[in-house]
Amino acid sequence: MLHRFSDSKIIFESDDSLGKFIGDIKNLQFVHLSISKNGLIASHKLDVEVIFHVLNGRGEIVVDGNKTSLFKGDIISVNPNCNREWINSGSNPLELLVIKVMD
Repeated sequence: MLHRFSDSKIIFESDDSLGKFIGDIKNLQFVHLSISKNGLIASHKLDVEVIFHVLNGRGEIVVDGNKTSLFKGDIISVNPNCNREWINSGSNPLELLVIKVMD
């Protein structure tokens, strides 16, 4: 199944960030997330595992109080029901491929 980014739908928008639903395959949902320079996504949690792949930029993710720096190409997973917050610490937009593992 092909899911074109050009067909993605906005599912999350704030002054600092934009999330677009790309599509789903089996039990996986794919979202493109962009966080502007100096932007952040406030602490929140989901009831599913989430895998983040840094497509461009650099940033920090805070998971249950533990901060990790991430750079282009890095991948990190976050367990269900963990608080997470994103901070763009770079000079360009931080772009992430978000993969939600739906049970």
